[in-house]
Amino acid sequence: MNRKTKAFFILLGVLAGLMFITVFPMSLFPQVPPRICTSDFIELDKIEWISKFRSYMGHDFSDLFEHDRSMKHYFNPKSEYGYTNDNISIYSPTDGIIVTIEYESHQLQTGEIRGKHVIIMSLLNPMFFVTLFHVNVQGNLNVGMIISSGDLVGYADCREGGNVDVAIQCQILGSYKYYSYFDVMTDDVFSSYQTRGLQNRSAIINSKALADSVLPMWGGDYSSPEYASYNIFTLT
Repeated sequence: MNRKTKAFFILLGVLAGLMFITVFPMSLFPQVPPRICTSDFIELDKIEWISKFRSYMGHDFSDLFEHDRSMKHYFNPKSEYGYTNDNISIYSPTDGIIVTIEYESHQLQTGEIRGKHVIIMSLLNPMFFVTLFHVNVQGNLNVGMIISSGDLVGYADCREGGNVDVAIQCQILGSYKYYSYFDVMTDDVFSSYQTRGLQNRSAIINSKALADSVLPMWGGDYSSPEYASYNIFTLT
């Protein structure tokens, strides 16, 4: 085999590798994710509104296949339950193993950090990870600990008017993709949201096509009907 032929096959191998890394993994991610969340992660009766998947609330939180959108959900407390870090219980929504407990980057005016984020690998499907943000972690929770669905993780740290958020990540072959929390909760868990006015899961998940068709509106006017309708769902 001459040098040109070798170079051709080397280039072909590199291109095939890049194709595998950037394209092939997308086909491996499930179109319909498993229902790994068998308990709700939060006391829903204390929540006023929830941001929609692919919203423009907060900051850019996107994966390798989409960009410039928030692919998680913020849960904003009712006024009587906010501004504290011990009023709203946070639970593990899945049977899993705690893989991360780390301080958040958000700093309060006092200089204190507003809670920690906890990442749980689901035992029902170890490719899926649940991240709970801004938690005042309780008890003796440690990395490597097995936790059951419905176990207390801590309390929502909503000091200075903050909210808490949840993200669902699927990891395959070094690639990752985000799903909506509402995609992976069981019908039994979702029934609690139906009693609060959310009749369909799609009502809180902006489609990729819709997100691609709108101009980014980070920091928009919250009182604007257009901004609010795209970004949040208010519970009844």
